[in-house]
Amino acid sequence: LFLLSTIALVAMRFMEPFVAPSSVRFQLGPPPKYNFDIYVALSPDGKRLAFTAAGADRVPTLWVRDLELLEARQLPGTEGAWSPFWSPDGRSLGFFADGQLKIADLVSGAIRNLTSWTGPIGGGTWNDEGIIVFADASGLRRIAAAGGTAASLTNVDTATSTFDESPVFLPDG
Repeated sequence: LFLLSTIALVAMRFMEPFVAPSSVRFQLGPPPKYNFDIYVALSPDGKRLAFTAAGADRVPTLWVRDLELLEARQLPGTEGAWSPFWSPDGRSLGFFADGQLKIADLVSGAIRNLTSWTGPIGGGTWNDEGIIVFADASGLRRIAAAGGTAASLTNVDTATSTFDESPVFLPDG
């Protein structure tokens, strides 16, 4: 019985059709009359790209492009945006502008200020538990995405470095 069940399981495994992994290639150009800025963030599901682009006024704004579409959409109220990062569910973007850490809700279009920061900025990251960690001149700071007070996680040793940069949550949180 064991031998027959093992043979049946192996046979079923080999009967599954082979699906070759697919690659995706596309060109990404800046929106008309805009130039790319330096910040880009891929959504957690890999289907959207957030980036900053500046027009003739040289003020960067935040844009989102669904990779299945050819055009990006500008997010109103994001003038001066820096260093975007995605919420885990892909419904919101964190970014820095006007001395504030801000959150843009991509569904409603609402933008809210979360906390102040001191420059320079070294990026941010957002985990499944609603915690944002970002880097500023003082070190890494932690704040709830719902709001509150930012708490210090690290302090920069100015004798050995200028600031912490590019925090990323590991898969286990």
